[in-house]
Amino acid sequence: MTAVPPEVLWAQRSNAKVDSKNIIFLKVRLVDPTDLKIDLKATSLDITAKSDGQDYSLHIDFYAEINEEESHYHVAGSHIAFVLRKKEKKSEYWPRLTKEKAKYHYIRTDFEKWVDEDEQESKPEAGNFDPSTMDLASLAKQYGGKGDPSKGSTGPSEYGDLSELAHSAAAKKE
Repeated sequence: MTAVPPEVLWAQRSNAKVDSKNIIFLKVRLVDPTDLKIDLKATSLDITAKSDGQDYSLHIDFYAEINEEESHYHVAGSHIAFVLRKKEKKSEYWPRLTKEKAKYHYIRTDFEKWVDEDEQESKPEAGNFDPSTMDLASLAKQYGGKGDPSKGSTGPSEYGDLSELAHSAAAKKE
């Protein structure tokens, strides 16, 4: 059986001053892989595996070098997630994941993780989200709510007087 490449999703961050912000996010989609072999080097990634009776093989020559000691991966049930640290600190993004300029049908942008190059400093990371800092009352007002729900009803319902409906439903049960 001929090996096929798995789907690869990727996104990146770049920063000329902070090492931890010079990373490549890579997600290789393989469901419950068996016979998994991963060879991560400074200039390339090789993966072979079997999944659902299909042989998979992936070889990527990176656009630039990564720091393999500070890069890591995690095998999950549906994919292998990589966080690859770029070796060189630059504020510019890599123009592509691969060394070659060719387009590969199995390599796609991970839009869940992608941040535009000019917006990366202003957009907070999803992992830094703190729900305790949200003002829920003003959010409710912004979206048509009446404010603090613990204060009870603040006016008539948009559906009319629902108490009559509740009493008529209770009367039908008797």
